[in-house]
Amino acid sequence: MKINVASFGYFGYFLAREMSALGELGVLYTNLHAGRLRDIPENKRKINLPSALPIVLSKIGMHNFATKYLNWPCVEYFDQWVASNLDFCNIFHSFSSFGRRAHKVAREKYGAMTVVERGSSHIVYQNQILSEEYERWGLKFPQIDKRIIEKEQLEYEECDYITIQSSFAEKTFIEHGVPSKKLIKLPLGVDLSMFHPVSKNDSVFRVLYAGSFSLRKGTLYLLEAIKQLKLKNFEFVFNGHVSSELQKFLDPYTDIIKFVGMRPFDQLYKLYSQASVFVLPTLEDGFAKVITEAMACGVPVIATTNCGAEDVMTDGQEGFIIPIRDVRAIRDRILFMYENPDIRDQMAAASLAKAKELLSCETHGLRALDAYSNAYRKFQT
Repeated sequence: MKINVASFGYFGYFLAREMSALGELGVLYTNLHAGRLRDIPENKRKINLPSALPIVLSKIGMHNFATKYLNWPCVEYFDQWVASNLDFCNIFHSFSSFGRRAHKVAREKYGAMTVVERGSSHIVYQNQILSEEYERWGLKFPQIDKRIIEKEQLEYEECDYITIQSSFAEKTFIEHGVPSKKLIKLPLGVDLSMFHPVSKNDSVFRVLYAGSFSLRKGTLYLLEAIKQLKLKNFEFVFNGHVSSELQKFLDPYTDIIKFVGMRPFDQLYKLYSQASVFVLPTLEDGFAKVITEAMACGVPVIATTNCGAEDVMTDGQEGFIIPIRDVRAIRDRILFMYENPDIRDQMAAASLAKAKELLSCETHGLRALDAYSNAYRKFQT
């Protein structure tokens, strides 16, 4: 069975890597530089660097410009390039919005089963909940491009299957009329060779947040919860980038945040390992890999219902699963771990054990291949 994967940036790259390791990858179509593709044989990859321009500009502080003027043209350009260069495959997999034309070629030219992967919730739900959040804080939401919304919904309709990464995302698709039989749920794995625990250097009770400080991630609720805690030997550490929309809200909280900048990805395990608890108050994530990264470093997690936590955690065992926008729940769960170090240590051990047993990239690859094989058998009948 040949599975071709179209990957814009890292969207889809890890699946391609796993399929390559299992001997099932046909071709990876990507805009990543060859130096980042060492796990993919040269004869199994095709590269289109020009379409990566929005990614490059975003990394040098031009995210708004790239999104407004270049995102849609590059999405369409990448899709057309893949469609024009598509090789034979039994299954063609592309991240949502990047492959409608290529899906059509795969279907009509090769009779392939077509799969669209959605890394977030249903795009209409995502647009709605983010619009509500921006209004809640008196800000204007830069709406998701209507052309992207339209294209994604057509992909949902036209493709044979949709892969989603969590029960939360699955629920939003069903609520928007997508038949459950069309959905394949595949929570992501974590690279255990990169994320693993090292010894904690001190006795400070440390709350860690890693990622974008943004309204989408619910970080203002976390800050308010931290502000209400008056604890000794306590620290709140933030690793990541602060979105421009939140800058004006940070003044009341600057005294409680320890900014550590953007740590290199291959050094994050050291940062995770110094945490007592990892907190993710996000409003919307199809699947938050930071949860599994923290667990793989032996750190208990407090996360919301809207990020895939329930697919990798059991509430009260590896940490806590809480509602969105709930300052009290965040505060009380942090306080519980602070006041109950023995239980927190048990949760830490449970997190590491769960990651090792069920959450590796290799396990994810096997789950994906099994799911695709079963889907393909149905597709052929």
